[in-house]
Amino acid sequence: MADRRISEIEVSLSAVIDLRDAGVIGLSTDDLVSDATYALTQEIALAALERGTEGLLVPAASLIGHNLVVLLENVRAGSRVKVTRYLDPRLLMDRS
Repeated sequence: MADRRISEIEVSLSAVIDLRDAGVIGLSTDDLVSDATYALTQEIALAALERGTEGLLVPAASLIGHNLVVLLENVRAGSRVKVTRYLDPRLLMDRS
């Protein structure tokens, strides 16, 4: 974690695909979170990117909550992605 930053982000997007219920596109949650379907999720993201989608709301791989994947290349003029707070963790490591 020494080279990581934990950020709180304020987001307002107008073109987001909600895949929290994967059934809307004929898939199951397992289809979106399984290691075996990494290629499938990459295809979904690429298709969304090519169609100008700003983000994807998806189930978290941990199955605890959801993730918002922001496709920064497609963020529109009226949309907003702003870091409101951040923390640079410094972990104590016992090297004895």
